[in-house]
Amino acid sequence: MSSIKDLVQAQVTEHPVLATVLLASALLATEYASSRSDSRSPPWVPYWFPWVGSAVSLGRDPDAFFKNAEAKFGPVFRVKAAGKNMTYVTSPALISAIYRDTRTFEFITIRKTISEEVFSTPKHVAMSSELSEIYFPAHHRILAPTNIGPILHRYAGHISQQLSTKISETEGASTPLIDLVIMPAYVAAAKAFFGERFPATRSYPPFFKFNDAFHLLVANLPRFITAGPREAWSQGVIQLFESYIRDVREAGEYTELINATLSIGDSLGWTDHALATMLGSDLWAMEANAIWAVYWFIVLLLQHPEDLRRVNAEIDSARDKWTSAHSNSPFNASSLPQFIADSADQFPLITSGILETLRLRTSSFSIRRVTTPTEFGGYKFDVDDQLICNTRIIHMDEEIHERPYDFVLDRYVDGGKKYTKNGSPVPNHTLPFGGGVSICEGRHFAQAEIKTFIVTLLSLATIEVDTRNERWPTPAMERVGVGLISPKGDVNVIVRRRN
Repeated sequence: MSSIKDLVQAQVTEHPVLATVLLASALLATEYASSRSDSRSPPWVPYWFPWVGSAVSLGRDPDAFFKNAEAKFGPVFRVKAAGKNMTYVTSPALISAIYRDTRTFEFITIRKTISEEVFSTPKHVAMSSELSEIYFPAHHRILAPTNIGPILHRYAGHISQQLSTKISETEGASTPLIDLVIMPAYVAAAKAFFGERFPATRSYPPFFKFNDAFHLLVANLPRFITAGPREAWSQGVIQLFESYIRDVREAGEYTELINATLSIGDSLGWTDHALATMLGSDLWAMEANAIWAVYWFIVLLLQHPEDLRRVNAEIDSARDKWTSAHSNSPFNASSLPQFIADSADQFPLITSGILETLRLRTSSFSIRRVTTPTEFGGYKFDVDDQLICNTRIIHMDEEIHERPYDFVLDRYVDGGKKYTKNGSPVPNHTLPFGGGVSICEGRHFAQAEIKTFIVTLLSLATIEVDTRNERWPTPAMERVGVGLISPKGDVNVIVRRRN
């Protein structure tokens, strides 16, 4: 029995096509009762093999699969993969309509289900009205752009310290870019949100194991297949947070997020275990995507040396202005957080480059549950049907974005630029954070976080590719649909401290 279990686990976690199948079915798009033959139902993408469906072609090249399906069947179509029947929506106008109609197309049930089934929040908490009516709004307020200033200031201080130390350790040596970026970014964000005492370094191994299998976990696969990642989550991340909650209560040191979570939870009688699962889900939300956006932005700059020079020139110009206005303040790692805060509007190229990186390297599905029988996009849907809004196909649309597969650093510098498709405006032309009620709450912090990292790194050091061993990472497209596309492989770099 154990050998069969090991074989299944190995195939599921290592075979890229199977991983894609599981990911596509993972997004809680539950199986329809049967394959409906009603002509008013969306058309099926043809497939040869029952159960397997379109898994192979979907896994081979998701971008090409969805582009071809849209061209043949229109912007609403059904896909069978791994026994799951899923309805995809690819039109910007229809996606926008779904986002607007929150009565017919709801998300809260899906969010609560993810809380319970993926993040292990106890059912009586995950499905409670208090979670959606009290906790979620408080959580949203903490991450509002007007409230993230103190958190961002702490992040800037931590990332300055983390990068300064890392540069000293690796200066002049060939270093994997992942080593330079990921752990400093992870530690800085975790401590900014949870506090100086938070054992961020100790939390990373179990977090990484969980996150690496996230697309399998949201697939709700049999427990024996995902036992390892679930154990890492429960015995690594959740137990760590339970211990940390006790430490925080004793020390009386609360960040904004910790204070809100514990205050609400205590008032409602939620256990520390339940609160630990909620803080764990916050850890995943802040660490699963933004740190990899930083990584990809640096990769793309290294692949486009002229763009890297332009970004460095932008930072140098802002620094010159700041030092002229603060002649009595030395420009160093300690003063960097204040420099970045004072110069936030001085980096239009970096701001554009962040959005361009997110356009190229995100693949996000927004899922909605139908709450009442409805007709949409020319087709009819029943209660509990689920529609998946594929936002990446908009990012890769040649009619909307010129040269969509190219990195164009200044693509978004002109904030007034109009985007169109079929002669109609496309206001939702770039949706790396999803949209509507499920839009990423932490998007404002994430964009500021990425900017802070880039400005800090390039203020402290120069970075170049180690040409003695020049290899580049490629996007791991089999994880399509869950946010930032992780890399396959890495690139070695050399950093040198700037004077």
